[in-house]
Amino acid sequence: TGISSRFSDAFCKELKDNEGLESLAITDSFMNHEQAQRLGAAVRDHKTLRRLILRGNAIHSSGIELLAKQIGGNTVLTHLDLDENGIGPDFPLCVVLALPSLAKLNLYGNHIAKVPHKFFREPPPQLEDVDLRMNSIKASELAKTPPPPRWLVRDQHSSSKIVSRRRASICA
Repeated sequence: TGISSRFSDAFCKELKDNEGLESLAITDSFMNHEQAQRLGAAVRDHKTLRRLILRGNAIHSSGIELLAKQIGGNTVLTHLDLDENGIGPDFPLCVVLALPSLAKLNLYGNHIAKVPHKFFREPPPQLEDVDLRMNSIKASELAKTPPPPRWLVRDQHSSSKIVSRRRASICA
């Protein structure tokens, strides 16, 4: 039935005190927006956590905004996995802006339909990979961005569109 508030509070306290953790996965545990906010506060000043996997929870867009506000300023986290969290319809730009060291952002299987045109014209320099597969973004909408996204190329091995400096996917 999910993570209890009592467990969430205790877990976040322990996380703050853990000085060697580099990767943390909390998956398919029904984490909600309030728990994401608590987790963000615990991760903000963490000195070693580089990868945070929150795949398959119930964070939604409101939780992503709360997470971003709390996690903001962390300069260690390089990989954030938010696959299958009910995020959308807007792209969670707040997370990208809050994490200056974020190089990889996974958003597979959410409900994202809108990505700011500026994100494609002037992408954050640290962001290398964004996975937007299985969202509601239409490739035809991306083509309308002035100028067209310079990253937009066709994947040689599938019918999906790829958008990234190195790699990021958008279903056509």
